[in-house]
Amino acid sequence: MTFVENIFNYSFLRLFIYLLFVFHSSIYSLRCRPYAVGRGDISATIRDVLEWLPIRQRVEFKLCVPVFNSLHSLAPNYLSTMCQLVAENPSRWYLRSAARGDLAVPVTRTTRYGPRSFAVAGPSAWNSLPAPLL
Repeated sequence: MTFVENIFNYSFLRLFIYLLFVFHSSIYSLRCRPYAVGRGDISATIRDVLEWLPIRQRVEFKLCVPVFNSLHSLAPNYLSTMCQLVAENPSRWYLRSAARGDLAVPVTRTTRYGPRSFAVAGPSAWNSLPAPLL
C-alpha cells in the first residue's frame, strides 16, 4: 500500500470510530433517561435527543421557509407571484387581514389536490403562524 492509501484508510478508520462513539453515546443517553422508560415511546425520545420537530411541524416549517424567502425577494419570481399580501389588492386593503399582514389564499375548485399546492398551502401555513413570529 502506498502512503496516500494508508492515510486515507487511517482517516476513514478515525471517522468510523468517531461515528460509532457518537451513536453509542446517544443510545446510552437514551437508556439513562428516566422519563424514556415511563413513556414507552422510544421514537419520541429519539426525536427529542436529535432535536427534530414532529412531522406536522416540520412540514409547516418546510412550507414557511420558501414563503419567507419570497416575501423578502430571495426566491424566484414564480414563487413570489404565489405569495401576495392581502394589502396589495386594492379591493381588500381595508380588511383586518390586510392590517395583520396576511397573504392572499386563492380559492381552489378541487378538495383533493388544490389545498396541497404551494399556492394554497404556503400562504395558509404562513397565515397560521402567531403574530410575534412574523
